[in-house]
Amino acid sequence: MRSTFGRSMVLVLVISLPVAVASTWAMVPDDEQWIPAAARGAGHGDSNWVTDLVIRNLGSDSLTLELTWLERGADNSAALPVEMTIEAGETRALEDVVLTVFGKAEAAGAIHLEAVESEGIGIPQRFVATARIVSSSVAGTFGQGFQGLSSQSAIAAHAGGTTNVIGVTDGAGYRSNWYGLNVTEDAEGRPAGARVRVEILAGDGSVLAASDVAMAPLDPVLRPVGSLGAGAAENATLRFTMLEGMGIFGASRLD
Repeated sequence: MRSTFGRSMVLVLVISLPVAVASTWAMVPDDEQWIPAAARGAGHGDSNWVTDLVIRNLGSDSLTLELTWLERGADNSAALPVEMTIEAGETRALEDVVLTVFGKAEAAGAIHLEAVESEGIGIPQRFVATARIVSSSVAGTFGQGFQGLSSQSAIAAHAGGTTNVIGVTDGAGYRSNWYGLNVTEDAEGRPAGARVRVEILAGDGSVLAASDVAMAPLDPVLRPVGSLGAGAAENATLRFTMLEGMGIFGASRLD
């Protein structure tokens, strides 16, 4: 994993798209990307989730990628990557990626993608990636999209790292989740643990509820906003403050 120490803070806000799930954000090319949430298997009610991943090689040479599955709620420092090659200018669609690439029939977590430096090319090539988590039933298709995030999206405790996600609504009509990815490395470049404070703020800036969350090395977290204990929220703000280490954070909403 490429070192992320000293990188700048970037606000991340992801809004899910009901029914037809597609990504419409302007993506930031990089030689490393994080898909913050991916899943396969039964979910809430009668939902049954699968994840599709799309990768585009922006370079003029073939791109060798390492894709690593990061299990939710686990120490993933020993996770092994799967390697694949994407040709110059190619867009590769990996349907049901949790099963077809990582061989997992039921799992929840995140995906790390990193370009491998090619012989004769001075620096790793850049690419973009996006994913959708979708559930289909007789009632229709619903889900949410997640664009690949660069390590530059991380906030760091040593830099006073705080980021905010605005416009968060959680209640009878909408269900929102917050997510995080621990990208902390120790002085030797090994994955390490982290802690983050998650707060939900009312429109006047007052704190409605807060929770300190410990994250194992390379641990992806996804939790309902309602689990913070603030009750129904409309146009609220989620504030993430790193207490130890570095992380990438955001939120998504299901209509």
